[in-house]
Amino acid sequence: MGRGDDLFQFGAFRLDAGERVLLRDGRLVPLPAKVLSTLILLVRNNGHVVEKDISSFCAGLWVKAPRIPSTSKPFRVEAIAL
Repeated sequence: MGRGDDLFQFGAFRLDAGERVLLRDGRLVPLPAKVLSTLILLVRNNGHVVEKDISSFCAGLWVKAPRIPSTSKPFRVEAIAL
C-alpha cells in the first residue's frame, strides 16, 4: 500500500492512517487507540457496507479480543464522541 493510500481528507478533518493521527483544522484530535482504529476501519471501507456482526467488525480491529459485547458502554460512548 502506498503512502497516499493512508491519507484521507473529509471536511475539516485529515486522517493519516499510517501514522495513526487525526487532525481537525491542522490541530491534533486526541482519540483512544480503539476509537482511532474504528475510524480508520470505517474510512478505509468508505462506500462499502461494514458488517453489522460485532465479532466480524471487531476482528478487523482487535486480533486478540475478537469477542467484544455490543453493549460495551465505554466503547459506545467513545464512538459517539466522534
